[in-house]
Order: sequence, then C-alpha cells, then structure tokens
Amino acid sequence: MKTTINSKTTLGQALKENHEGTLEVLSQFGIIHCSHCAVDESQTIEDACKEAGVSARVVVNALKAL
Repeated sequence: MKTTINSKTTLGQALKENHEGTLEVLSQFGIIHCSHCAVDESQTIEDACKEAGVSARVVVNALKAL
C-alpha cells in the first residue's frame, strides 16, 4: 500500500489504496461482513476495530502486508 497505514488511517483511505485487499482483511477480522455492506469511510481503523472487538495493531499489520 502506498499510504502509511496506521490506526488513525480512515477506512476510506485504506480502501482507496487497495480496495479488494482491504475488503478481504476487514472481512477476515469481522469489521465488515461482505463486500456489499455499507462502510463508514470516515471511521478510523482504530474505531472500527474497537467496535468489532479486535486488535487495531493486528489489523494494521495485516493491511501493511498487502
């Protein structure tokens, strides 16, 4: 990914960089449930992870690995 991904990166920024890969990671961690689900693109990765009950650090590392 070109953007420096961190916990303050918005879902919209992450999706813009690598839509399919980001969707897959978010789905794997239960942040979204399918590619047709609505995503609040202004929400940070950190906030989305809190809502889903997963570690933001783990999700960020998975996104960085794309």
